Formats: sequence, structure tokens, C-alpha cells
Amino acid sequence: MKFSMSGKIAVFFTRIADMAILSLLWIVMCIPVLTVIPSSIALYYTAAKVLKRDCGNVFPEFFRSFRENLRQGCALDVIYLALGAVLIGIHAFSKGLGLGTEWGNAYYIFYLVCIVLLAAVSFYLLPVLSRFQVSLFGGFRLAVYFAFRNLGTLIPMLITLAGACAIIYIFPIAALVLPGFYAYLMTNSVEPALRNYIIRELDPEEHAHMWYMDGWKAPQEKQSE
Repeated sequence: MKFSMSGKIAVFFTRIADMAILSLLWIVMCIPVLTVIPSSIALYYTAAKVLKRDCGNVFPEFFRSFRENLRQGCALDVIYLALGAVLIGIHAFSKGLGLGTEWGNAYYIFYLVCIVLLAAVSFYLLPVLSRFQVSLFGGFRLAVYFAFRNLGTLIPMLITLAGACAIIYIFPIAALVLPGFYAYLMTNSVEPALRNYIIRELDPEEHAHMWYMDGWKAPQEKQSE
């Protein structure tokens, strides 16, 4: 049997290679710390465009998105670092009170709730910033909107994210492919939500020519009798 480069096996290994390249780019560009958010936005953007829809190539698409979101992403990085410091303080305070005590448990539960809420909003915030030109406040507002409207798909994806983090913690080598793979998984739930929002709430005709609209066409007007 002849091996075809366009066959399913070739496509599968090409996708794995692209995920590995994308993961490596994300790791390298996260090293400065203040570039974690723009790198993560570029990670999702490239996964949605290149891995999901086979448009473009990993390197140029990643760095295009990275440059476009660098300023806003770095500002968001500072916000997240501040939130992280507050959460670390709450966690330390709960341990100081003593886990097992009434107030210690209350602060620890509050800490966990904050972590979950932050993860839920962040799950949609990065794709929103990769897709729409909005302010940070507008991005947070849309992320909350998407999170609460899509809890059925959000919760399994957050559990999957926790599992992926655990795998990377146990087997650090997995970081060479899991970030790209998880971003690709995200597109299965996030892309329909973003597309439906454009169709319902925005003017879809302005986006009709874009790669993320999957060939959407405006419905034909009913002919008058």
C-alpha cells in the first residue's frame, strides 16, 4: 500500500508536530513572565487558526498574534500577578489560622472559590482577546458572559486543564506537547461559542470573510409574494 502524504496518518503526525512547535514557542515566549498572557493569547489563536482550520503556519500566526496583543497582554499580566499575590496571601492567612479551624477553613474555601472563578473567566478571556478588539474591561465582561452561558462545556474543560497541569507536574517532558494539545481541545467548545455570539449579537456580515466563520453566508431574504 502506497503511503500518501495527504493521508490520515500524515495529517495526524503533522498535527502532533505543529502542537509540539506551538507548545515550545509558548514556553520560550513565557520566560520573561510579563509575556505569559500575550503568549497564551497567541497559543489559542494559532491553535484555532492553524490546528483547527488549517489556515496559515504556526510560526507567522503565533508571532502575529503575539505582537498584536503584547501591550494589552502585558498589562493583563500585571493584573494577574497582583491577583496571584492576593490569593497567595489569602492562602497563607488561612494556613496561619489553621486548617481545620472554622475561620481557617472559611478562608481556604474562599481561596479555592477565587481560583476556580479566575480559571473560569480566564478560559474565555484569552480567546476573547484573540478574536475581538476590546478593552480589558470589555474582555472581562465578555469572558464572564461566555463562562456562565457555557458551564456545560466549561466545567469538563477546567477539569481537563487540572489534569493536564498534574501530568506536566509529574512528567515535565509532557510540556513539550500538552499546551498546544490543550489549546486545540479548547477550540472545540470555544469556537462555536464565539461564532454564535458574532451571529447573534454582532454584525456577522462584517466577519463573513474571516477564517473563523467557517464559510458563513447571510440567509437569503424571503422573496415577496
